[in-house]
Amino acid sequence: MKSNTTIRSEIEDYIRRNRVSLQGLSKATGMNKGILSAIINRNPPKPIAVSHLDLITAAMGLPEGALYELYMDECFIVNAPNWRRLRPFLQRCAELERYECIENVLQRLADDLSFIPGIFNTAELLYKQGWTQAAALLYKCVAEGEKYQHSERLAISQYRLFKEKIGTDNMINLKAVSQFDPFINRLPEDEQLDALRDLGNVYTSLHVWERLDEIAVQLERLVASLYKYECESNRYDESNRKTKYPLVVYYAYAYVMRAEVCDHRKDYEQAQEYNNRYADLSWFMGLGEEGKSCVTKFSEWSKANFYVFELKAGKLEVLPEYVSYIEDKESEILPGLEIVMKVANEYDINVDDILLKFEDNISSYSHLDFAMGDYDHQLSMDRYTNFFYEVAYYHYKNSRHEIANRYVLISLEYSVIMNNKANIILCMKLFEELRHLASTEALHKYKTIIKGVHDDAENDIFFVGS
Repeated sequence: MKSNTTIRSEIEDYIRRNRVSLQGLSKATGMNKGILSAIINRNPPKPIAVSHLDLITAAMGLPEGALYELYMDECFIVNAPNWRRLRPFLQRCAELERYECIENVLQRLADDLSFIPGIFNTAELLYKQGWTQAAALLYKCVAEGEKYQHSERLAISQYRLFKEKIGTDNMINLKAVSQFDPFINRLPEDEQLDALRDLGNVYTSLHVWERLDEIAVQLERLVASLYKYECESNRYDESNRKTKYPLVVYYAYAYVMRAEVCDHRKDYEQAQEYNNRYADLSWFMGLGEEGKSCVTKFSEWSKANFYVFELKAGKLEVLPEYVSYIEDKESEILPGLEIVMKVANEYDINVDDILLKFEDNISSYSHLDFAMGDYDHQLSMDRYTNFFYEVAYYHYKNSRHEIANRYVLISLEYSVIMNNKANIILCMKLFEELRHLASTEALHKYKTIIKGVHDDAENDIFFVGS
């Protein structure tokens, strides 16, 4: 298009080339003839709503959004920017995934902070409608332009951006959590509950135990404060809560995280004490059907963790009972096997019969696609990675070198996808112990995986010394 082209010149050119009357165009668009006339002929012309622009574009036989660049010029050059026109335009761009148009609009608004409230409200609307990638562009604009650093909308914007960034790469997740963490206390209380749980998940996957403990204590105190206030004021009502889960979930989750920290410290007695605190939450007020369902799940989780902490403390007599417990619970098999292998390696016990019992499950775990995922997905991936390393180490200790090589390469491959530095080093060390016994195929696969590690090193993401 020529530099002096406008939406109206395009419409007029279409009318002239196709010999269409105003009445004919009105019929083709389904628009009132008077509105069309005011858009084309009035001086000054009537501003075009994006909904009308879409109708005109379709009637002219053009692709959706074909005139959006001209529309942006009209919104900013021909007329002063007006949020009543820009908000529907941004929403329409989100629906058409025209992210470059959204970025163009935001760049033009960057110097006018009066638009920040409108940008934030539109971001929230898009976020609730599921257009998260488009919403992230608006949240980023708010994060960069908000002048009040303690504002609630800035904290919410940072939280939404944090959730959008979380995936399977540990280094990206670490950067995301570092950027968001300082804003946690500025969120509304309901948002804080979900945010603390989300932070806890990421810190768990990153094994940042000290900060996880602080997050758990903060969540514990917030839940206790809210519960006490709502009970004493007779305002307990889950139907009005804006959180993802009922309040009882956050109460239980605080102790799950505290138990995780104690587990890392090998303080299994204290871990068991925290574990007992969510074993039976039927006393919790105002549970409702969803709350009761969550209480049942946490009760099962507590039962499983009872066995875990007993085993880790060296009480190996409960192992047969634990295996029977996980056998009929699909969701517990992988975490259960991970624990079994860790215990087997630590206490040097033979678990060949258990590996044989679950060989079909183990085989299925080695053929999973972890290309994308959120932090919950990442926690699962972390578990697969740890599990296969433990299996490899178990077979290594028992001089089954070919099997050990196979499993350590699976763990290494997952570790590289996650950019999990600690586990990459563990896997590389174990493979080097086995290198002289490795098959040509295993050596080739190892070389291919390690090439990805060194490619990352060149990009300052990861480095392993030779």
